[in-house]
Amino acid sequence: MSISSLIEKAPKWVIAIVSSVATTGAGIVTWFWTDYGTFRSAQNEINKTAAEQSIAADASLDQYIVKFKNLVIGKSEVTDKDRDEFSDAIRAAQAKAFELKNRYPSLVSYYDAYTNSLVGLKQSLNNLTGPLDGKKYVMALSRYFVAQQAWREEVSRAQSSYWRTFAFR
Repeated sequence: MSISSLIEKAPKWVIAIVSSVATTGAGIVTWFWTDYGTFRSAQNEINKTAAEQSIAADASLDQYIVKFKNLVIGKSEVTDKDRDEFSDAIRAAQAKAFELKNRYPSLVSYYDAYTNSLVGLKQSLNNLTGPLDGKKYVMALSRYFVAQQAWREEVSRAQSSYWRTFAFR
């Protein structure tokens, strides 16, 4: 017995109901799929923007790192304004990283290491006055560079992860 013979034997009203249900079901599935596709595209765009903002905030630290490096090697002086601006830049980088960590749960351990390095960098600035007490700053800076590299690599990996694009978060 083939399917076509079963369809020919069925009453017309059964065929009409099955056809209507199938058409309605296909429409609902199509609607959900396109709605999810739009949602997924919007989420990916938001995540990309958050990652770019985090990297930009992280890059804003570079100018202050150079200023304080010059203080450590005795080439220049820094003002209290420079210290405050560096602290503000550290807080901004930490805030952007926190936002990104909330979007990608896989970044939690890298976020912890990154923020610990930022805190260490901030604490090393508190007593930094010149070349004689620059060792703590240099050590904190080296830990920061290692954590920064790991953070950026993991952010890039999280963005390009295939399964991440299907998450509803």
